[in-house]
Amino acid sequence: MSVRDKRRDKAGYDATFTNEEALVEETLDPDEIEKLEQIDPVYRCTEYSDAGRMEIGMLDLAYARGDSRAALRPLFERGLSRLWQGEACFRERGRYSPHDINLVESEFSLLAVAFGEGLGFERAVLARLAACIPAEMNALVDRVLAVYLPDRPIAESLRDPGKYRPLLKLLDAEPDKRPGLLKKYLDSWPRRLGPRGPEGPWPMHQSSEYRGYWCFEAAAVVAAFGIDDSGFIDHEYYPGELMRWRKDGDIAQHQLPLEQMPLPDYSQKETAEERHARKLARLKPQAYMDAPAELAAQRPLFDALCAELPETLRQMLWNSLVVSWEDLSDCSLPVALSVTEFDVDLYRDYGKRCVLHVDWKDLDSALSFTRQLIKSQGIEDEFDLDPTEAIPADEPEPIVALFREADRWLQARGYRFIQIETGGDSYMGTVHRSEDADSVVRHCRTSGLECHVPV
Repeated sequence: MSVRDKRRDKAGYDATFTNEEALVEETLDPDEIEKLEQIDPVYRCTEYSDAGRMEIGMLDLAYARGDSRAALRPLFERGLSRLWQGEACFRERGRYSPHDINLVESEFSLLAVAFGEGLGFERAVLARLAACIPAEMNALVDRVLAVYLPDRPIAESLRDPGKYRPLLKLLDAEPDKRPGLLKKYLDSWPRRLGPRGPEGPWPMHQSSEYRGYWCFEAAAVVAAFGIDDSGFIDHEYYPGELMRWRKDGDIAQHQLPLEQMPLPDYSQKETAEERHARKLARLKPQAYMDAPAELAAQRPLFDALCAELPETLRQMLWNSLVVSWEDLSDCSLPVALSVTEFDVDLYRDYGKRCVLHVDWKDLDSALSFTRQLIKSQGIEDEFDLDPTEAIPADEPEPIVALFREADRWLQARGYRFIQIETGGDSYMGTVHRSEDADSVVRHCRTSGLECHVPV
């Protein structure tokens, strides 16, 4: 077995793979699941789905270290089985809709398609994979997955447009133009990976977590739409060997009982607001769990940051924070809170967000999360700022400039944007009513954090 990406040695890949296998086992640990079910029984479903996402997400690592097609197929099958186990669990608990499972990330969704196709699984299997990925959340993911589920609705927006807009646009190009556009996209791939790409200041291949720079997203588009890749199959950033496997006609016989895996029914349309209300109505009141002393001392700050949440959501969020605190105790409370929000899918499931936390250059996410914070407050107006027009190209801190614009916009509506200093190369913020802003800042400073309106 020869290593495919020699930027890292096989021992390094093996070590990371073993660590991730252990994480899957930990996620599926019955005692851990039982503890999470005390917060919300639906967490059992989430753990199954998370394990499946991790196992399919390990495919790029196994590919980079040189695993054969025969070795990769069981990993894909096991991951898909876990995803479907989570899907069935959600259905049993009455929490299922075609939009419920949170596996929409472009990197995961399209990597899974690329490997499903490259490893020779039938399209019926890919349809079952697509059924585990929510619709109307990412235009590129929806366009690709609609090949396998033709009635799948398509999102209007695209996640991470700086990285994926050209890939989405080429789907509307004439078929004979697509190979050239894909070659051009692959040429630009290192730049689109940003600071962690091979040409960035902190390249991933210098990290112990490196797993290759291949653009599996391009491979997914090629496979789904039958694009001729002969002109770039040996491109440095294209998984050429995987795509050659796809062409040799060796179709895997998938072992899952597909007849027991019903596809979603998208005919029952549901708005995001209706979905949030449905899920909120099913939350049961809980007692606030006792917290370790360090976290308990920060309860006033938690209450201030989450004051606008319904009581049942505050309880769920606090209890999740308590359960996760051992792993998050090195973080400030706002950072730990931002992690926990994602863990419980607070915005996706309930349309609420308490804090935003973004990388120092991730202006797209900063704008998206700012809009989510504003919606969380029940403000009906759309914060439709165009950063390319409102923020000068030479602005040294474009995200702080975005926060300033948001604060000006919010003041006219009786709210303030409050920036939370992280002490690192990331940005945090929160939105509160003007009359509550001083109290939030005071609680931050009492906890040893610096908070202020952006200047």
